[in-house]
Amino acid sequence: MSFNDIKDGYTNCVINGISYKITYDFNAIAKLEELYSDSFFNLGTIIDNLRNKPIKEILDFCYIGFLRHQPDFKIEQLYDYGSFVELYDKCTTEFLRCVSMPDAYNELIEQGKKTEIKKKKGLKLPFIGTQR
Repeated sequence: MSFNDIKDGYTNCVINGISYKITYDFNAIAKLEELYSDSFFNLGTIIDNLRNKPIKEILDFCYIGFLRHQPDFKIEQLYDYGSFVELYDKCTTEFLRCVSMPDAYNELIEQGKKTEIKKKKGLKLPFIGTQR
């Protein structure tokens, strides 16, 4: 993967049957710096801590990621997504993809694959309240 793959890439997001693109380019990063009154190097920590913030702040972060490819996109369109947790995960993953160097991004992908394998193997015990 090259830097241009990351720079020019995006994540698809379907809302009400319409496909939208999410990406965090230079302008989005500048808007995030302005929104959070902090520097680029602190954005990762701020965005990670959004899980502890009101849904409005999560949607503000996500909304900025839609603007590069859909400049007329309205934040109210996000209200129809259905799962704010899934939307947050999609946007944070795309943010990390955009701000990571190619090798770091590939490493994140590999770590994710290993975690999924461990999760699948770990589900052999019956859930509480179920019969064997």
